[in-house]
Amino acid sequence: MGAARVTTALVLLVAVAVAVQPTAASASELADHVISPDAFCRIPRERPSVAGELFELFRLTELPLGFEALPQPVRDRRAPSTDYVDCAGMTVGQILDLVVALDGGRYGWLETRGVLVVRPLLAWNDKAHYLHEVRGNFTVDDNNVEQAVALIPRFLEPERPHGPLTQGRSDTRLTFTVVGASVLDALNAVAIAYGTGFWQIRYRWPPSSRDVLLDATMNWLDGTQIWGRGWGWWAPEQVIRPETPMHFPFWPLR
Repeated sequence: MGAARVTTALVLLVAVAVAVQPTAASASELADHVISPDAFCRIPRERPSVAGELFELFRLTELPLGFEALPQPVRDRRAPSTDYVDCAGMTVGQILDLVVALDGGRYGWLETRGVLVVRPLLAWNDKAHYLHEVRGNFTVDDNNVEQAVALIPRFLEPERPHGPLTQGRSDTRLTFTVVGASVLDALNAVAIAYGTGFWQIRYRWPPSSRDVLLDATMNWLDGTQIWGRGWGWWAPEQVIRPETPMHFPFWPLR
């Protein structure tokens, strides 16, 4: 894609099916990117924060990334680690394999639409997952990156009321269309359209409600600075509140 300060124009043709098998052997040019031997890059051996490690990888490599988190009903208050794996000189794919393995193998990663995406294995293999549902064409027409991000929740739930698109800080104008897109395609398209982006989706639920809240953020690099925009809404109806943290929210409890 074009540089951050150049207007981007692209048309992406998107396949309908999303059936994937993320594995450690995923072939990817992005995953072959090598971390400099002089870089400060280390991962805790015991229960690393997947989101935290991915954000550091995004900052260090400037590669487009995406992350969908397992449900976390309470804030993770793990103790700081004193034992680390030094990742300098490793490839990005090796680091992703390591993070997934140290977390316990709950996640899988692959490169899709030019973005390295880490999601729960249950989510990748759920064909009925709402992120996989094809919703039509996702179009960004002479919008800046903040406005493009704000178009994603409108694409997810067009019937819900949404406020006006605010101007934001970026002067770069983006114009592209993703034909036959899913929400996952839209997230990935915005992540690469500006140059380098990192999207995250998390789930949480208030104690007094059976509904689940979906929190999403998109960060992007502009020179040496990292900017971001977040949004949140009630998750789609298929996302039900888990009875325990072991239940993944978009599968009906059986």
